[in-house]
Amino acid sequence: MRRAKRISIVSFLALIMLFSLAYALRMGENAVQLPIGTKIETAGEITRFILPDGVLELIGSAGQLGVRAYNKGGALLYSGKQARLFAVVPVQKLANQNTSTADLVFVQFKELSPQPDPPGKSIVIPKGTKIQKTKEGYLVFILANGSKIEFRGQKASKTGIIGDPGLKGECRLYNQKGKMLFSRSQGAICRLIPIQNLRGKLAIDDDIAWVQFSLEPGAR
Repeated sequence: MRRAKRISIVSFLALIMLFSLAYALRMGENAVQLPIGTKIETAGEITRFILPDGVLELIGSAGQLGVRAYNKGGALLYSGKQARLFAVVPVQKLANQNTSTADLVFVQFKELSPQPDPPGKSIVIPKGTKIQKTKEGYLVFILANGSKIEFRGQKASKTGIIGDPGLKGECRLYNQKGKMLFSRSQGAICRLIPIQNLRGKLAIDDDIAWVQFSLEPGAR
């Protein structure tokens, strides 16, 4: 009886794990963190990141980038598409700039992992956007069309998404008339890294860098 009960529990747990995996695949998003010092190799249109548990490849020289991940033995783990590479930017660094020196995006984090943008709610700050600092941890980005993006820094707690009060916060988008269109919280301002910028580099030199992508159907 005990053995049958044990088998039933194991079967139940296996079913839960299978359901969770199926749900994750249906969501179709993934992200891999690239720690500072991660080794970079390039060959043609392939940029390769050497990680402790395997290798992550980005395929392409610009625009839409593909992804392939391999374990230490060289076996393909999964593939993906629509990859973007970005690094978290401290608020204080932006506060010391009059204009943005790179294309920026607001990325929401959940359980330490970047999340995909909700439909119609992407927050993009083009290179050259004017930056105003109104008070500590509070930035305003004035876009070329007259709309504004406000970033309100939040104090970090022990359970903060990144754990640094100079990183996480809330973003609000306003139109030219000052009407708030939407807001997003629990995120950070991130600098998009063009894949071309990694040419000639030997390693990742950003403290917090990520590759985010969509898993291809049947990739795992």
